[in-house]
Amino acid sequence: MDALDRAGIQFHLVKHESAGGFMADAVACLSGAPAVLVGTLGPGVTNLVSAVAHAYLDRTPMIVLTACLDAGTTATYTHQVFDQAALLTPITKRSVTLGERGAAAQIDRAMALAGSGVPGPIHLNVPTRVAGAALDVPPRDLPRPARASLPAGRDRDTLLGWLAGAERPLILAGLGILAHGAHAELRAFARRAGAAVITTYKAKGVIPEDDPLVIGGAGLSPVADRALFKALHVADLVLCLGYDPVEMRDSWIEPWDARVDSAEIAWAPVDHAVHRTRLQFVAHLGEALAELAAAMPDRAGTTWLDGLPAAVRAEIQSSLRPRDPERWGPHAVVEICRRVFPRETIATVDTGSHRILLSQVWECYEPGALLQSTGLATMGYGLPAAIGAKLARPDRPVVCFTGDGGLEMTIGELATLRDLGLPIAIVCFADHSLALIELKQRRMGLPNLGVDFPGTDLAQVARSYGGHGERVASREELARACRAALARDRFTLIEAVVDKSEYAGQM
Repeated sequence: MDALDRAGIQFHLVKHESAGGFMADAVACLSGAPAVLVGTLGPGVTNLVSAVAHAYLDRTPMIVLTACLDAGTTATYTHQVFDQAALLTPITKRSVTLGERGAAAQIDRAMALAGSGVPGPIHLNVPTRVAGAALDVPPRDLPRPARASLPAGRDRDTLLGWLAGAERPLILAGLGILAHGAHAELRAFARRAGAAVITTYKAKGVIPEDDPLVIGGAGLSPVADRALFKALHVADLVLCLGYDPVEMRDSWIEPWDARVDSAEIAWAPVDHAVHRTRLQFVAHLGEALAELAAAMPDRAGTTWLDGLPAAVRAEIQSSLRPRDPERWGPHAVVEICRRVFPRETIATVDTGSHRILLSQVWECYEPGALLQSTGLATMGYGLPAAIGAKLARPDRPVVCFTGDGGLEMTIGELATLRDLGLPIAIVCFADHSLALIELKQRRMGLPNLGVDFPGTDLAQVARSYGGHGERVASREELARACRAALARDRFTLIEAVVDKSEYAGQM
């Protein structure tokens, strides 16, 4: 901790290691720099497993520093000793035990590897003797990774021919666009290609979602999928651009006809069989898209002449909206919050039924505007990620959306919010249930078991932690509470009491 502080890496004390990892994840997503997660040996390591698994499946560059005993000590000592590398190796890109000789080179290599190819976490086991060693290492810059463009040749020419002739081109954009910072190039390319765009949940905002090019986000809602597939199944060119299916439900296994023209520009060699394309490239997304846009004719205004993308977008929103547009419920919570919170707000969302709804209804206007756990889809992410987001972007409004079940998993981090003095808003969908699991039980004809709970006075808990807490049950109360939260200099928890039955409409 002392060495990190002297190196200019600010250390934040949190209440649980996993929460610290989710905070670090948000900082990495918004800053582009690898996050650093620190845990002690033994239970410190076991406590951070969920956060490391999230970083692995959500493709977040992270350096995981854990203490360990010296090899000589473990030969005769057993307290808190187990094979930490064996635990973390399956959920990291690499696990390394630092040695006194070569530690600086090992750390440089870890930093480079965390962000190269498909980003992810690197585990550094730091033995006691090494942690206390002083190393005199001159500062040096890490080499910048090569920005590979599309190779010239027949495949590139074929793709350009497809782009010149497609009448209904469709882009699936995902995590790779974020990792390569290629959102400006994507927008310019999509406009020139006349392509409609579907994003994964994580990639929401890579093109502002009020742009007519964007159909919407995809990932978990069967209702949205039914509409999205209307466009996907008639597309005559499918382009996967930085698209990583780790975010998608099983309906996205081979979702288009193999005979349709299709191409993928990936950030690393594809090692899955979730989908297949007729052409496949590995390149830097920004370089590749800029190159293609310069080499192809301008197709803007000449494609999708039937207006289907706009119709699909409208169908998704209509299908998720309650029959009574003024009805109070989960949809109203999202709708009102999007109306009240400024356009530049950064939102985080925990896992649950509310996440599926919010990911479809909450519009994003820039990359990283909505942070969530998509690859791992773990509960307990929303609140810590909001803390990390506010640390990374203190000038931006930050709002966390969470269910009452997810909030209670990390409620101790309200103390971290208090200690850091961060004025974020927390909007909690209080339905006293693990609503997504309860919905699945009903649809399978199973009894209601282990999903409902009496509930806690969460507004009172927030006040006891030094924040402002209030309970709302109407549109007017929620709008008023959100406006007040934006003006407050401490955190606000808004407990929105809703009926879980509305979630059935999105599934």
